[in-house]
Amino acid sequence: MTTLYLIGMIFSLAFLLDIQFSPNRLSVAWAEPYSAITYPDALPFPASSPSLAEPSPIEESPASEIHWPDHPTWDDFKEAHALYNHASRTPPPT
Repeated sequence: MTTLYLIGMIFSLAFLLDIQFSPNRLSVAWAEPYSAITYPDALPFPASSPSLAEPSPIEESPASEIHWPDHPTWDDFKEAHALYNHASRTPPPT
């Protein structure tokens, strides 16, 4: 009984400390020391870049170019439903 208790405690401790028993994982984990890992700068561009100072303006089309019906009718719904059904049943191009 004591042996099973000790084995359980070892595996519990290993789980809590996130110890990997696989030699493959250990070889990957210890292949390169932590001090040898280099990280790039946090920003891919200098902080004085104009892209940080002024965001580019969004080009918007005038509202008059887009026609949205004020109140869709039942016929609009049936037409959209028919187009959707046709598109979903059409096989993709090969």
